[in-house]
Amino acid sequence: MTEGKRCHKCGHTNTGTQLDACPQCGAYYAKVEAHLANTSQAAQKPPNKKSPLLPRIIKGIKAAKESPRLARIEERKDKDTLVMVYRGNRETAAEAFEREAVSLKQEGFEPAEQTWQQDGRGAPIFFGNCLVVLLLLVFFWPIALLMAVVSSLYMLIVKPKSGTLTVRYRRIAPPQDPGAA
Repeated sequence: MTEGKRCHKCGHTNTGTQLDACPQCGAYYAKVEAHLANTSQAAQKPPNKKSPLLPRIIKGIKAAKESPRLARIEERKDKDTLVMVYRGNRETAAEAFEREAVSLKQEGFEPAEQTWQQDGRGAPIFFGNCLVVLLLLVFFWPIALLMAVVSSLYMLIVKPKSGTLTVRYRRIAPPQDPGAA
């Protein structure tokens, strides 16, 4: 009796002429043997001694957040004057200015001049409302009258208050080391 090839997947012994695949389960001998060799090598490797995944992810996120900040610090290193623009209403622009003023103080800058410029968005809104009211007046005069009253009250009470806060900073001291902060 001739010795055949034994399948590592199902255990069948192949005594036939075709010796590259198992006739019972169809598994290719070479693929099964390669898979078994890879899994036995993986089992023999020592376990990875690195830290768990979550702390490494958090460390990477912190580094990514710091990278643009450090690039901005490096870019401003040789400048004596900076002009920063904050957009929005007075409150949000002032909050953004105060947040950035702290980090710029660490770089050796202090605010030297501030200007607030009110946006002129009130007039276009008012004239747009007037145009809509006039168009509605022709066909739907009660709705137009109601809309005129509501839009006028809106313009009197709310008044769009957005604008631009422009701040000029001047250098008062050499920049501090960003790692020391």
